[in-house]
Amino acid sequence: MRTIIYKLSVLLVIIGVLTSCFPDDKGSSTNLSFAIGEMRANAMGDGYLMMDDSTTMGLIPSLSVKDSVVNMRYYVEGYMADDKHSLPGYTYTMDAIALLPVAVDTVVEANTQEMVNALGADRYRLNANGLFVTGRYLNVFMNLSASGLNKHRIALMHNNVMSVMADEGDTVYVELCHNAHNDSQGREYRSILSFDLSKYVAAHPNGLVLGVWHYGNTLEKPKELTYFHVKQ
Repeated sequence: MRTIIYKLSVLLVIIGVLTSCFPDDKGSSTNLSFAIGEMRANAMGDGYLMMDDSTTMGLIPSLSVKDSVVNMRYYVEGYMADDKHSLPGYTYTMDAIALLPVAVDTVVEANTQEMVNALGADRYRLNANGLFVTGRYLNVFMNLSASGLNKHRIALMHNNVMSVMADEGDTVYVELCHNAHNDSQGREYRSILSFDLSKYVAAHPNGLVLGVWHYGNTLEKPKELTYFHVKQ
């Protein structure tokens, strides 16, 4: 089991393992949007995203991808290209203005109260995109206050201790937890994370509904997962 523990950093930067130059013609695309998927490389070594529903997204400008990032999960933000400027061979094309890796973790099974306490109950808030599911992943867009110097812990917990969070039929209840490790509040940081729900998908082959508790004991409206044809 891996737990997401990391030093927070300001997001929306182009990562160093990719090289690119932006086109001058920004009028070539419309509709600011975002997507999350796994990085792939085509025959020319240019990067593209394999989405969770097995569709593909080409990226403008071209990105020379190193082997170390292939199959890693990425967030991309930019403008959807119109038909005139779409790259051939892809379902979608995005004129990218930001690209960054997305941390991926599994769900923590909390079987004791000590484990529950260790995962933390520190303040955070979901940003405008909040929580959404794609394929076998729960994707989380959250904001939290931090000094920028200390490591924080973010986890998705399946609470096997508290009866109020007990599963019901095909509905699995999990909780998004944040442990600031006594870090002082400072500037606000944004985090984008994905949690792999494969084991719950396997346990509920006919359908899975996910209920997510978050800060302040608020229960997000349960979300029904759509089962895409993705590798498990």
